[in-house]
Amino acid sequence: MTVREPVESFIRDTRTGKPKVRTGWVFVGSTMRDGVFLAEEEGNLCINYSVGATLFDNPDDDATDDTVHVVEPGRRGLAVGAAVTVVITARGHAP
Repeated sequence: MTVREPVESFIRDTRTGKPKVRTGWVFVGSTMRDGVFLAEEEGNLCINYSVGATLFDNPDDDATDDTVHVVEPGRRGLAVGAAVTVVITARGHAP
């Protein structure tokens, strides 16, 4: 069975008590050290708060606060080892 959902539906915005508004993510690339992409070394493709190396960052003004965007408690998680396909779609400029 295939299910396609925006990642924001799995993230709660603690300021509103609702799922994170779907604003997208910002491609920031990754810093490198000794020829290694740090995002790969740290295992970060996309991160819900701005810390560490990542490829896609949260554009929220409060993104440096790791208590603002948390796992949505009402959502069931995926089974450990479940296959997941991440679909990345380029959009126009952010508002």
